[in-house]
Amino acid sequence: MLEELLNPYHPLFWVVILVIIGVVFWLLLRPFLTTMRFVYPTAKYEAMGNPYVKVHNLRSLLDGKNLEGFKETLNAQKDYHIDGETLEEVHHHLDALFYQTVTMMQQDSSKSMQEFYHKYIQKHELYHIKTAVKNILTDTIKDIPEYTMLSEETQQLLKSLHEVSKEDLPEFMKHHDFPDELVEELRNDEPDLTMINMLFDQYFLTTLDNVSVPYKCGQVKDEFIKRSIDMISIKQLLRAKQLNLPKDTILEMFLGEGKELASWKYHDLSEAESVSQVISGLEGTSYYPLLKEKFEYYSKDNSVQILENAIDRQFLHHIRDISIKNYSTMGPSLRFLVSKEYELRNLKIIAKGIAEQLDANLITPWLVTEEDD
Repeated sequence: MLEELLNPYHPLFWVVILVIIGVVFWLLLRPFLTTMRFVYPTAKYEAMGNPYVKVHNLRSLLDGKNLEGFKETLNAQKDYHIDGETLEEVHHHLDALFYQTVTMMQQDSSKSMQEFYHKYIQKHELYHIKTAVKNILTDTIKDIPEYTMLSEETQQLLKSLHEVSKEDLPEFMKHHDFPDELVEELRNDEPDLTMINMLFDQYFLTTLDNVSVPYKCGQVKDEFIKRSIDMISIKQLLRAKQLNLPKDTILEMFLGEGKELASWKYHDLSEAESVSQVISGLEGTSYYPLLKEKFEYYSKDNSVQILENAIDRQFLHHIRDISIKNYSTMGPSLRFLVSKEYELRNLKIIAKGIAEQLDANLITPWLVTEEDD
């Protein structure tokens, strides 16, 4: 057999040679095929851009005197067509724009990216589900909202949730295949809302982690998830220390190891006695400089929201870096998607501030941008 394989005059020899050439050709061609899948989306999204994560573009909107002026300035951008007479209607149109954006990205992308976008949009569907769950737990009575731009399955689940009692909530969530940890927390006499927030975040990240993406894109997805874990974990630690939560509760909220926040580091930070000590304990991470800079504002207002905005800003910096490092694959698509979320959040904050006739200086600290103010 071996003699036949090594004999150039035997057909088996040439079969082996052709197989080897085919494998080598495929290995060389595969990265090129992945790159080609993203040429059109990358060019399109870079042409569209995300203007409202830029400071100077946001300042032009802050000059608006009323919602009508806000809409006119915003709609001058070719990718925005916001309508509505009230703040609620404007916010609704901005929410719808995100779903339209993800739908557009799905249409622009190959089949191998469809599941990623489908799961990513579930992040926003989970927000509505989490809100409904928390309303039930806090006995907050609200009218059933009109859910649009959500999957039919999620719309039906939300409508059903409005009929569920606090006692029946755990079994309802179990029946709809939510994680056992979440169900068990809901069974407690006094469910911890902070823990529930964490469990929903964990559910989304676990779901996204299980999604397949194209060749050479796995490292992009993995870094995004780890950066997300860092961002969420640091926010949790800051909130926990402001609320004086016990160490055991904080440890139960551990999401897993991130890019910069290892398990031992999280354990050490859980023992900090204050928000200030958590920030000091983050020295050496990329989040420390901005948090240190913004701490004086936290000291004045005693609100961790200012610190969370600084974390979000650094997170956007990391997404930008991921995009640059992975420019030939899904990096630019990921940056456009994540930036669109923050962009629309900024617009909703400005719209609310203008509707309430707040001074621009009071609105600006709550905005998240890719650059310094």
